[in-house]
Amino acid sequence: MALTPLQRELCHLLADGRRRSGEGYVAGGVALGEALPSTRQSRDIDLFHDTAEAVARSWDCDRETLESAGFVVTALRERPGYVEAAVSRGADRMVIEWTQDSAFRFFPLVEDDEVASLAFAGPAPQASELSRQWRGALDRAVATISLLPHQHVGEAVLTADARLFRGGATALTEALVAERLLFHRGRLGGALPQIRS
Repeated sequence: MALTPLQRELCHLLADGRRRSGEGYVAGGVALGEALPSTRQSRDIDLFHDTAEAVARSWDCDRETLESAGFVVTALRERPGYVEAAVSRGADRMVIEWTQDSAFRFFPLVEDDEVASLAFAGPAPQASELSRQWRGALDRAVATISLLPHQHVGEAVLTADARLFRGGATALTEALVAERLLFHRGRLGGALPQIRS
């Protein structure tokens, strides 16, 4: 889905502040629509932040930026860690949501133009093929998670010598029965496992 001209203008206006502060990122329908071929258009722009404080700072800064660009900004809902506002100029209107999300990530954030400029060993992958592979990986992950003891779901699964477990469902079942696995919790900023005997 291509962004509407208003969505594109708003994203460009708000992008500089995101780069300067290192806080906040666009996700949700607008981000997915830009990355994947789709005819669906999002009705809002979702801006995510790691903390409630970052939401408040971003809201204040973005409101000033938008008003300076001639937009009327009307807060519809304000709560700690969440702001929903209508942004309009003339007949053009868009809802923007500033919200808190977890700082816990598996991968760092990237700007959308960075993905297109990556060098690949072969031809650049198609978004639809990546999506198919991702859905397959999610299906395998659900099957694997269903085998884990409930108290360890969400933890990294390691071999007895602290290497990442890479086996399939059968190998996982065998290793669980033989008690040859270690479980390592993630946390903000990440953590390397420490093996204690």
